[in-house]
Amino acid sequence: MNSKFKITIPKPCHENWNEMTPKEKGRFCKSCSKTVVDFTKKSTVEIQDYLVKNKSKRVCGHFYRKQLDSVTIEIPRIAFNQQLSFQKLFTLSLFFVMGTSLFSCQYSDGKKQKIENIIIIDTLKIEKVSILKTRKVSPPPKTTGIFICDTTSKKDSIIEIITTGELVEVIVNGDLAVEGEITLEEETDISFIAIEESPRFKTSKKLSKHKIKEDFDKRMKNFFQENFDINTTINLGLYKGKHKIQTQFIIDENGNLTDIKVRAPHPALKREVIRMLNELPQFIPGKQNGIIVKTKYTLPISFEVK
Repeated sequence: MNSKFKITIPKPCHENWNEMTPKEKGRFCKSCSKTVVDFTKKSTVEIQDYLVKNKSKRVCGHFYRKQLDSVTIEIPRIAFNQQLSFQKLFTLSLFFVMGTSLFSCQYSDGKKQKIENIIIIDTLKIEKVSILKTRKVSPPPKTTGIFICDTTSKKDSIIEIITTGELVEVIVNGDLAVEGEITLEEETDISFIAIEESPRFKTSKKLSKHKIKEDFDKRMKNFFQENFDINTTINLGLYKGKHKIQTQFIIDENGNLTDIKVRAPHPALKREVIRMLNELPQFIPGKQNGIIVKTKYTLPISFEVK
């Protein structure tokens, strides 16, 4: 059976892709005296094949953020049952480019922000964010309603990465760049999109595997729409327009919620979402290859302030 592996960045580095010398396969880095392979035009299968063929080498690579949803790589376990351990065979030095520039993280005043350690939490979308300033609004803005975004149709909005180290969020005018030496870690949980038999509510009827996912999604969306206190969006000083809340949690082997992560434009909204999640019932856990596993579930929430 194939094992799934994810990319980690325990020690980010700070080399600039734009300053490297162009080569046939990518660009030459003078700092480490080797070619950084350009993976931006390669498919997941091509990336997988390249890494397997070069498993005994240190590989430096260059990626765009939009590729990161497909960097969960399936590799036959036998490929690593050789003389060296997986960690020794497959230490990678890869540079992740989020957007068009590799090292353009800076504040609006032009001051660069040094990235010491970065965690990119998987299945959460990281977007270009403008710094929000609290301002008085009189009368308070009106929130028109809450909208639950589709969790299955737009796979390119999901990032399947787990990194190690301290979490650093950089709010900039430009694009976020992440770079550094990485390794691959075996995946211990499965995303809701990829899992064969998804978790389900205990009150759900017996359905096909596909229908189980649809039923779970529908019930989760209904739960949020019925329980989200829309009044928490008032008097927060949010700009008029649409706002998003990103939620992610893991349903463990016992069907309980763990590792809850929420990104919201205001702490009050984050607290409200966490409150709701803690009220969810125990689920029937998901299965992969007939084995009960942990399942990662992501639910984007949108609301509009007028």
